[in-house]
Amino acid sequence: MDQEINIEEVGKTECEVQNIRELNRKIVKKKNLILCVNIRSLNANFEKLETFVESQSTMAPLLRKLVASQARRLTEISDLRSCLLAKPPASLNKNILQARVDALKEDWDEARRTHSEIVARDDAEADAYVTEDNFGDLQGAYEEALDEFLTLLSQFEVADQSTLPGGLLNNTASDAGFTKLPKINLPSFSGNYEDWASFRDNFRNMVHDLPRISDATQLQYLKMCLTGSAAELVKEIPTTNANYTSTWKALELRYHNPRLIITRYLTVFMALPHLKKESGDELRFFIDEATRIVRALENLAMPIEQWDVWFVFLLSERLDPESRSRWESLLSEKERKKIESGAGVGQKVTESSYTPATFHEFIEFLETRAQTLGVLAHRRGENDRLLRLNRFILVRCSTRTLRSILSVLVHTR
Repeated sequence: MDQEINIEEVGKTECEVQNIRELNRKIVKKKNLILCVNIRSLNANFEKLETFVESQSTMAPLLRKLVASQARRLTEISDLRSCLLAKPPASLNKNILQARVDALKEDWDEARRTHSEIVARDDAEADAYVTEDNFGDLQGAYEEALDEFLTLLSQFEVADQSTLPGGLLNNTASDAGFTKLPKINLPSFSGNYEDWASFRDNFRNMVHDLPRISDATQLQYLKMCLTGSAAELVKEIPTTNANYTSTWKALELRYHNPRLIITRYLTVFMALPHLKKESGDELRFFIDEATRIVRALENLAMPIEQWDVWFVFLLSERLDPESRSRWESLLSEKERKKIESGAGVGQKVTESSYTPATFHEFIEFLETRAQTLGVLAHRRGENDRLLRLNRFILVRCSTRTLRSILSVLVHTR
């Protein structure tokens, strides 16, 4: 900033003194001008600050009112849930439950509208309602209450069809003189592709195809059946009538993948272990796995009746040496008898007359072999037990005999 020039006027000419005074006057004038500008700027800022304070004083009470209404709705939802669950089950009916569901949804609609109004405000960003995600707590309480209400309501809806939740047989079976079977639990699905077809068919029979059950109830049942990655896929979907069909289609698009499922079954088949020794338990596991995979491929409409040669070859290569030898002996005996029977009636034996062993024949051989190994293992176990018992008896008898000898020697002395 310019400073006034303070120079002694003594010894200066009159012209120099005049110039110095003129320059000082200009500096003072400039200072006054700058001071006026700063004062005007401060006044403008003060006016803006007063306007902001006035707006905040009018906006803050409205925001607090909206936030308070959300807290009140959270309490209402919690009270609605606790009051209904505290009622005796015998006092509930479909109309009461439906009224509670409607009231709950009405509270939730109001809460969503209020939330939209809150987040649209400029003064809401720093409020605890936004920073602490109070709306998330409200949504969690709503979904928990809705799930419980719909679960109770679904029991009455299914009961209208004389079929209780979990797949109990209807009353017509009892009326016809049949014994009422015990409860069958709903199927579960964890996201394993190989299990999708079985889960899909069971869920359709027990829930999906039942008439007069609302889509929201069916969606609730569907969520109850899902675990793991399958549950993660649908956990954020609200339980409403509009979402059931799209959720079911999303699951089918994700897990109905025949090509992938067939590839996985074949991969597991090729990874079956090679049996190193004779063992009934290991052979039974081998049989169960092979049978399970072949049946699954058959359910997927694969032409397994044309794959017998490959199945038998790949599986026989994995047998222990003794079992493999017995299988080859069985095949050789079978072929020899066929040739002999054909030569006896004057038939010509050609390559086309050869009939390879089927998968079912191979499995029958393995079942017989597993039973034999199981019996032999049991006998070996019994023999080992008797041998250990005999050794124990011999040791005890030897000890007693030694004590008798020592006693006789002591008395002889």
